[in-house]
Amino acid sequence: MASDTEKPSTQAETEILQLVAELDKGRILSIAERIKKRGILRFLQKAQSEVHDSQLQSEKFRIWLENCPFTASPSLIQNWTGATTVKLIHWASEARWHYAEQLRTLLKLVESQSQAWLDNLHKVARYHSAIKSMVKFAVKEPGIFVKIFIRPINAPNPRRFKFPNDEAPLLAVVRTLVGKDTNMTMEKLEKHLGTQDVEARLRKACRLELTLHAEMQIVVFYEGNPGLAPHLRLIGTSKKACFLCDKYLRHHPLRLQASACHQKIYPSWMPPPYYNVPGKSTQLPFIKLSGDMEKLTKHELKAALTAPLRPPNYDSTAGPSLTLTATVPTELRSLRKSQAKSTVQDDSFSEDSD
Repeated sequence: MASDTEKPSTQAETEILQLVAELDKGRILSIAERIKKRGILRFLQKAQSEVHDSQLQSEKFRIWLENCPFTASPSLIQNWTGATTVKLIHWASEARWHYAEQLRTLLKLVESQSQAWLDNLHKVARYHSAIKSMVKFAVKEPGIFVKIFIRPINAPNPRRFKFPNDEAPLLAVVRTLVGKDTNMTMEKLEKHLGTQDVEARLRKACRLELTLHAEMQIVVFYEGNPGLAPHLRLIGTSKKACFLCDKYLRHHPLRLQASACHQKIYPSWMPPPYYNVPGKSTQLPFIKLSGDMEKLTKHELKAALTAPLRPPNYDSTAGPSLTLTATVPTELRSLRKSQAKSTVQDDSFSEDSD
């Protein structure tokens, strides 16, 4: 029998959303600024006549567009109240899950330029779906939440990285990996990247400050506090795990799991610092990761340079799942042929899939 203190899940979602909107207001409004800067008001202005003239759009969709927080709230975004911030999250969620098809149709009619504002709006929608998933998870697994406690983890400062003294570090790596095929591979790299100076392209692409990602900060915390290691080894962060974090977690003895991986590789990624644990080689996960990356890079240099460029995967449009039914991370596209027998159901149009 439910106790008198238990709340309906919808009420819990509402209260948590209000709390999150207040706690993370600065970041949410920062994303809102980007949405505005990247053209949502221009889109709405162009869309207004199309919506009123079109017989294809429903009255509910017209009303929803008119209630856009960016036009309904005249004050500066940084002055928005908590209620307006919550309204933005709800509006973004409806854009992602209820009116996605209508928006796609309208986008084709009114503009052909970048839709970066919509990608950022989807990031705001992720707050709604994450809270929905968390409440759903709490209903399924209440025991996990009974004794839950929160500890802040201060992110370490970025660390400086130096290129090797070699004037051509990329050439040196390629020579190590492909040997006699070095010249041919460098020519393919030049063609693939559209430049004759791939070394300069490398230096421009690689930031010289390395950052410890959230997943790796969690690893550091539990390595230093082994008695607090969770029974359920599923971790949730504000985004899907990057390729290197996902790979590292798979090799780590804690067996922590990220529920989804967006497959991006960040040159500024930093492995966690190592603790000296007697009788254990704490560097083993990184050694295994390095071996994986060497094999993968060698394979990609030989097989992927002639393939067409791919659009980037979204890192947080849908976001990681807090449920036990998460999407299965996939390997790089060039490796998918060897995994053709594995299939993953596409739940991209279900908010519960987040």
